Amino acid sequence: MAENIGSEYRSDCFEFQMDGITVTTLKKVDGLAIEVETATVITTDGKGKNVTQTFAGAQKPPIVTLTRGMAKPDALTEWLKKSTTGPADKEKKNVSITYKTADGKDKLQWDLKGAWVSSYRPGSLDVSSGQPLDETFTIACDEATIK
Repeated sequence: MAENIGSEYRSDCFEFQMDGITVTTLKKVDGLAIEVETATVITTDGKGKNVTQTFAGAQKPPIVTLTRGMAKPDALTEWLKKSTTGPADKEKKNVSITYKTADGKDKLQWDLKGAWVSSYRPGSLDVSSGQPLDETFTIACDEATIK
């Protein structure tokens, strides 16, 4: 195992919560990001020289992918069903993904506001593999913040 230099976080220590309740243990989370749109404006100054300026725009909400071992139906599964069979706007929830230290203490939390399940993909079925089946949920949101 590689030495953990410069970081008190581990990639395997995190928790997923929906409306403040821990709903599942996940294998993998991808896509957490904070990105701000940029606009570039080129003008000409009084001497005829081009001047380039870059301005910050709106935040682009992340598209987050959650992967877990396929499980019995739970709150996440029910949220998937409701998000994909009716108006997704009615099923928006606040979710959080919390990074934990190696000793299990909460350290950094991503809050996804107005989140909903935009897609679901079960793992591939393969009789020759004998491997456990995973499932992947894609979560879209209105806003992301880090605490």
